[in-house]
Amino acid sequence: MLLPSWFELERELRDFLTGTQPRSEIKLAAKCVSVRQALPRGGIRGRLFNTMPITWLTERGLARSQASAVLNRHAIEGRTPLSHLATTPRILLGLEAAYHQRPDVIVFAMSGLDPLGRRAVVDLVRTHLDHTGIVSLTYPCTTSGMITYSPFPESLTHEVHGRSPMAV
Repeated sequence: MLLPSWFELERELRDFLTGTQPRSEIKLAAKCVSVRQALPRGGIRGRLFNTMPITWLTERGLARSQASAVLNRHAIEGRTPLSHLATTPRILLGLEAAYHQRPDVIVFAMSGLDPLGRRAVVDLVRTHLDHTGIVSLTYPCTTSGMITYSPFPESLTHEVHGRSPMAV
């Protein structure tokens, strides 16, 4: 039996928690939003017209003034196309767009972030913990021959793998 990849498990977990793929035996009682990093449009349109961060945020419901405040808060240059931004600012923009929806819970991953990026994400998430819960997804990585994880600081950690009931 071939086990699903970590990315497939993440997609299934995000789909379940956000209600995209409901399960009849479980009723979700909270509004859950999956955080995606800000990415430019795909296809030929994305190549011809560079999506700017302020445009991406306004397309997700933020007013132009709110989007400008987000860019200033995270020191993101508004004239830099999304395709030229690193992972950290893209994830910060995704978090801000998710928080704008006023969810009860957000689901996000910090994979691909350097230590400073992780710190920026943790700081942003902590400012919302009083009214928004989190599910932080993490992936195993091998360090000096040992499998390690980088969970959200001071969090309760539950491992989900291919044989776990949640992964089915």
